[in-house]
Amino acid sequence: FDEWVFGTGIPTYTLDYQVMPAQSGFVVQGTIKQSEVANHFIMSVPVYADDDFLGRVVIGDEDGTFRFNLKTRPARVVLDPKGTVLMKTNAG
Repeated sequence: FDEWVFGTGIPTYTLDYQVMPAQSGFVVQGTIKQSEVANHFIMSVPVYADDDFLGRVVIGDEDGTFRFNLKTRPARVVLDPKGTVLMKTNAG
């Protein structure tokens, strides 16, 4: 909480992911890297495939990793398209 109140940095997130065929559809797995803030800054970032919410990934001292199972192949995977987290993003 103190990071948001007393800090001046806005986190930047870089998303790197792969979509792979799986037995029951597809698997999306990847990594989210955080920069522009202190190492101890922790954030839970929502991940979406197309318009479908997949889940939240916690990022802090270490990169956030994720793996989600999907029934159909997504056209794209994005971070917080609804703008619920104050952040910047870089293309991975």
